[in-house]
Amino acid sequence: MEPNARTMYEYGGYEIRVWASRNERGAWVSDVEIYRDGRRVLAAVPETVSPEWGTEEECVRDAIGQGRDLIDRGDVARCRP
Repeated sequence: MEPNARTMYEYGGYEIRVWASRNERGAWVSDVEIYRDGRRVLAAVPETVSPEWGTEEECVRDAIGQGRDLIDRGDVARCRP
């Protein structure tokens, strides 16, 4: 994957979109959005502190896991686009 590449992952009727990029310290960080039927239902995964990863693959894997957890807990269903 290239820096700032978007990864899409379908799960439970939703689409998890992940953007991975390097921060000023060179660590990988992610932005996550969740869509359903082509409409964004969550603009960003709410976190106090964004985790930093050594590789892009770890970063994307963690971000997808965060999205899956939000979907499984029903947090996404309570969000408004």
